[in-house]
Amino acid sequence: MKLLALQDRLSSSSSTSGDHDNTSSNTGSSNTRGPRYELVRPGRYLLKEGELLKLCRREMQPRYFILLSDVLLYTSFVTSGPGGALRLNCELTLEGMKVDTPTAEEFKNEFSVISTSRSFTLQASTAQERDAWIEALREAIEDNASRRSTFMQAKMPLYQQPSTLTLGKQKHQAARVCETCFEILQKDFEHKYEGSSTLEEHPGMRIRRVSSLKAQFKKGVRDSGRNRIRKRIPERLMEVCASDTSSQMCGYLRMMVRRSWRRGWFVLKDRVLYEYRAPQDVCALQSIPVLGYKVEAMERVKEVAEGVDTCLAFQLTHPNQQPLVFHADTPNLAEK
Repeated sequence: MKLLALQDRLSSSSSTSGDHDNTSSNTGSSNTRGPRYELVRPGRYLLKEGELLKLCRREMQPRYFILLSDVLLYTSFVTSGPGGALRLNCELTLEGMKVDTPTAEEFKNEFSVISTSRSFTLQASTAQERDAWIEALREAIEDNASRRSTFMQAKMPLYQQPSTLTLGKQKHQAARVCETCFEILQKDFEHKYEGSSTLEEHPGMRIRRVSSLKAQFKKGVRDSGRNRIRKRIPERLMEVCASDTSSQMCGYLRMMVRRSWRRGWFVLKDRVLYEYRAPQDVCALQSIPVLGYKVEAMERVKEVAEGVDTCLAFQLTHPNQQPLVFHADTPNLAEK
């Protein structure tokens, strides 16, 4: 049975609490510690498994993915070679998961997995392999949603309709409204029972009636928000989205930041260079005006970073400014 074989490959040091992309490769002493992940469960079956490249902080790194009928397991290699041990990095439920593909033709082997807990970009070896993974993931998501819907209907009593059940649960619960609506409802309740002839004889009853109606609503925001610290996003970072079709140039590049390479999605529009984490982002990490900058090939520069192919590297220079060094994945992209 394939699940039993995968269970043996999963390291006993697996943990679903976080990602272990940057952990050390010397993990042989930790394989005998930690809880063992229960891969074999009732009603669970294997749909697809295989190796894909995952976009990490600096570059694409190989990872092993296991698609089950209810979850997607994201694992990394503990030992090299076929059939080697695996470490479980994260368990992603199929509920609420989405699969997205980039619009640019240059990244026809890549796709993005977006879940309620985390998201990442993956790359297959061929376009056919990518399409197979996308089809398997989308079918698994639809089947899982169908099974959950059938299970919820089976647990519901036959004499009780879904709408009746929902209203019954909300009957004695206070509805949360915004501060403006709360003030309007409060005035409406007080105005409605001000001139009521049936309640004028009993003012105590009128007060209790109004209080009971007002108790069904409460403010959605408890405080005015003055003491709450909100992260303000500059408007210039929201002007252009990563998938803007009117941009002059877009694609993945590696940028030298603090003596290390950082991979990101760059968009050039109206003489401004925008950096994003992924092609699906709507807010840029930073914007760099390139007016007045000169493009120089790394072959003409005396000092070249270690491990960098000069044919794929270039830099932007400006007087009295630090040069911006970039590294492309392919010669065609670097030439553009």
